Amino acid sequence: MKGQEIPPATITLDAKGNEQQVNLDKLTVAALEGKTELKALLDWQQAISWRGELTLNGINTAKEFPEWPVETQWLD
Repeated sequence: MKGQEIPPATITLDAKGNEQQVNLDKLTVAALEGKTELKALLDWQQAISWRGELTLNGINTAKEFPEWPVETQWLD
């Protein structure tokens, strides 16, 4: 993925779903010298519910956004 205001990124998605839920086995975004991974279950059978795990590893904003220099190692 590329754009004028978007840093270059590679996105991969492994997901399954039906008319009641979507299971993201893994959504990976490789950008800014690091990687973001999301594993999640989104369910709307009775009410919308969301359960997920987000991992940020080695994201470095300094090259693309020098006024916002942050390097992350983060797990939620």
